[in-house]
Amino acid sequence: MSSRTYQNGVAECKHRHVLELGLTLLSQAKLPLYYWDHAFVSSIYLINRLPSSSIDNGVPYQKLFNK
Repeated sequence: MSSRTYQNGVAECKHRHVLELGLTLLSQAKLPLYYWDHAFVSSIYLINRLPSSSIDNGVPYQKLFNK
């Protein structure tokens, strides 16, 4: 598998994660789909602040900004 194909797979996986979390937030809050932009921004905020096993249970925001 080429590096470019692998990178596309990683990007698709991250996109799917944001999409699934955003739709879950909308569903759980019983909000209509026209709030999708708020749900996806919120999902990215949450993903960046939750521990990730891919960086040894570190928090992406902390790793990026050393905070």
